[in-house]
Amino acid sequence: MAIPTEKQIPGRSRLRADLRMVTEALVAQLQAPTESPPPWNEFEWGIARAVVAIHGIAGILLRDLRWAEPAHWGDFLACQVAEIHDRQREFDSALREIDRLAIDAGIPVMILKGCALHALGIYQAGERPMADIDLLVRPGDAGMISGLLERAGFLLRGSSWKHREFQRVRGSERVSLDLHTLLSERLAGRPIELPDIAIGMEGSGLRGYATKAALMRHVLLHTAGNMSRRWVRAIHLHDIARLAGQLQPADWQELRSRGWLDRWCLYPPLCLAARYFTGAIDAETVAELAATCPRLLTRWAQRQILSDVSASNPSLLALPELAWCTSLGTLVRYLKMRVIPERELLEGLRGLTETADFAHGQSWFTMSHPKRIATWMFRRPIRPATLHAVRRGLGYEATSPDDPNTGTIRHP
Repeated sequence: MAIPTEKQIPGRSRLRADLRMVTEALVAQLQAPTESPPPWNEFEWGIARAVVAIHGIAGILLRDLRWAEPAHWGDFLACQVAEIHDRQREFDSALREIDRLAIDAGIPVMILKGCALHALGIYQAGERPMADIDLLVRPGDAGMISGLLERAGFLLRGSSWKHREFQRVRGSERVSLDLHTLLSERLAGRPIELPDIAIGMEGSGLRGYATKAALMRHVLLHTAGNMSRRWVRAIHLHDIARLAGQLQPADWQELRSRGWLDRWCLYPPLCLAARYFTGAIDAETVAELAATCPRLLTRWAQRQILSDVSASNPSLLALPELAWCTSLGTLVRYLKMRVIPERELLEGLRGLTETADFAHGQSWFTMSHPKRIATWMFRRPIRPATLHAVRRGLGYEATSPDDPNTGTIRHP
């Protein structure tokens, strides 16, 4: 089946309505799988394939699938999961090599987010996709670990305020790695840094977070950053719910500790996860964090559904983080940043044309910023990542799960 062009995609109103309907239906399957499939037409099943890729939920859906029909749906999920298995094997191999080198050098390295969830057994092989490996080292060890990564075949591709980006290519293997020296997110341009990140960094080699509460705090902060930019994935909410099931009362108490003044930012993602995974989230923690969150942001968070704050929302907004401006000063800085962006942001946009499938050939990422502003105002473009996933979902051809390199859709 040929991949449709942008002009062959239905108008924005229908596209948004179908993405919203399909997204909410599929995410509901994550907690309560149904015995029969929804009565979707061919176009809506194509949108469903796009939604699975956007939200990284093929593994969870296939594990709990109870539908024999339509057959193409099970085939599609199986192909996606086969690719997840392949990538996880590549990541496991890379991590073993990095662990050996770090032990020999006497450097402690913390594995983050998806890799940490897998290491704790929260996910089984093939359930959760990972786009890259995230590692944390002490600032003083960054230079040495960068050298070790080069010995392991990882080449530096770029850097930002948040991390250094490496990639290793060996034959068909392609592993991306982000090296952090701090755990931080920017919410409407305001940096929010996690406290006590060095705890548990004694010894050498790969290790996990000091506590499960520390892991949950980082997962929530990372989801808050994605939520502010309307880039949340359903798998992020599933991470929160799965991890919540392993937290003890003392962990929840640590999570809502009053020692961290920026804990207010954890409320919006926790509120969103609680909406989709009933009973998974500690109610006392939700209530206490809500009391610390600025009132306008609290009200905004309570109105959002996943389709509003993810790539299932096809609208490319000029001010996506407006609700996260919690003071007049933050608002002024955010508006200035959107009108006159930092050079690093513009370079990052241009760099996406080389690293992200959805940005290839898209003029949005290379045009001048004044032209980009004019496009926001007069054309109201569709998000390139959403459009890419939809085109691939509609043009997908089912293949054998034994051939995962054909017919698969990677998340945007």
